[in-house]
Amino acid sequence: MVGTMLISTPLPRKFRALLRFGVARRILHTIFASDSTPKKWVFVTGCYNSGTTLLARILEADPRINTLPGEGVRYTAELTRPEDIGWTRMWCKCVNYVTMSASTQPQKAKLLRRDWSLFYTKSGTINLEKSIVTVPRMPWIDSNFDNAWFVCIVRCPFAVSKGIQRRAKPVNAAGAPELTEYTMEMAAEQWTVANETLAKHASNLANSAIVTYEDLIESPVETVQAIYRAIGETPPAIEFKNGTLSVAGVALKINTDENKKRQDSLLSEDRAAVTAVVKASPVQSMLTAHGISNYISVDGTDNSGRATLKDSV
Repeated sequence: MVGTMLISTPLPRKFRALLRFGVARRILHTIFASDSTPKKWVFVTGCYNSGTTLLARILEADPRINTLPGEGVRYTAELTRPEDIGWTRMWCKCVNYVTMSASTQPQKAKLLRRDWSLFYTKSGTINLEKSIVTVPRMPWIDSNFDNAWFVCIVRCPFAVSKGIQRRAKPVNAAGAPELTEYTMEMAAEQWTVANETLAKHASNLANSAIVTYEDLIESPVETVQAIYRAIGETPPAIEFKNGTLSVAGVALKINTDENKKRQDSLLSEDRAAVTAVVKASPVQSMLTAHGISNYISVDGTDNSGRATLKDSV
């Protein structure tokens, strides 16, 4: 089956190029693809380095949930990526390039579903897709996918900003080709813009829930069960013991020290830079409206992301 063959080949960039070639795409769609109509769609999203991959891995352990082999944007020619124009892990610098309004070309959704159908190989009833740049596209997805649900995850800005700066570099970025690395302020801006956008869209979409990375690693059973309640599904068997989360019999290690390690590695000037960017925006009050307490207190100290979502999701 072509889907299995392509999944075993780690060449999503070449696959996207193939899908841009009209004849090849028509052949693939005609023989192998379908306009996928699952019971529901679940879109996992959040800022970079916020725990989206961990959350998706937890949910995909459920045999009812189908997943793609990677981020959905890598397996279609219908969606843009900031990396296409050099802004690696920094979509806040090309918002217009990645944003899709609710009325944007609805026919793209059908082509997108057909592209993705080549890679959904399980026989579950729920299709899960995880992409960071889903955040600015949430209204478009909601308008063009039947029974779509959004599960968003938020994480401490210090840990996220450190991760972005450490792991990502611009590559001939549009509008700034001379840029060779990101400042801590730029990384914090990405956290701020992503979570402002996420909070705004979640306020306007009925089928959405926001959880925190801190809750997920500290209280994984309660948090995952809350997610299932939010999307209207019965959770599978879940158990957490000695740092291992078991979901439907699948064991997953949970690193409970990652936030502390990231924050301990921050220089005082980096912490000050992140604090200044976050406090200059309305992002914390926007997240508070969704039950998330401030990550940075009035005096600039870290609140460690104490969240109140397990009861409110």
